[in-house]
Amino acid sequence: MSANVTLSVSLIQTFEDNSLTCSKYAMSSSLQGITLATKQRVMSESISTAIKFFEIYNEWPVVATLAMKLISREPLTNIEEQNLKELALATGLNMEDIKNELINLAADPSERIRDYKELLERYYKEALELFDSGNTRQAGEKIWASVLSLIKLYASLKRIFIAYWSRGKIDNFIASNVEPKYKKFFRELVDRAQILHEHFYEGHLNEELFKERWNEVVELFEKTRRMIYEEFQL
Repeated sequence: MSANVTLSVSLIQTFEDNSLTCSKYAMSSSLQGITLATKQRVMSESISTAIKFFEIYNEWPVVATLAMKLISREPLTNIEEQNLKELALATGLNMEDIKNELINLAADPSERIRDYKELLERYYKEALELFDSGNTRQAGEKIWASVLSLIKLYASLKRIFIAYWSRGKIDNFIASNVEPKYKKFFRELVDRAQILHEHFYEGHLNEELFKERWNEVVELFEKTRRMIYEEFQL
């Protein structure tokens, strides 16, 4: 965490009322390239939301900028539109769903449980239909989206934020926050599903090899989903 972030968080934890407003203003003022209207929107949010946006901006300024612009309904530049498309491709989500994700970026994870359950079921269904139709590239991308949504669901059940557009953050989450009895399942699921995600870009798997990899991922996905659903009574 940078000195600026540490100072801002310290101020927020120490002072009240007007001092809090000043601290939030200091945070929003550091967000370069964001309009005054959007900064004011950040200031008007809860303290925890302001902190989260600032911390996300500190590590992923592109993601935070997209989120704040979408929340404030500001038009995106051509470069920002391209960044949004790249983020959608990285997560396997369609444009509408990735926009919704960014708009709710700073929401309490526990408020998104139903959303992630719906996402994983919808994308899994699409993946199965695409596989049956022989579209292996799109099937691989949608199964990747369903796997990431399952991880987001689990994180939401734990009330933990996860930057699921980052493979490193996914691995850290699994290592640090997933219960031992599920850890192996999640780790193997991500490792194997990523190969299908890469196939979406490269088309490097022949039909027989894709089917073999596909069956492994589907078996792992259904087993992991079933365990999570049963434990949390979903």
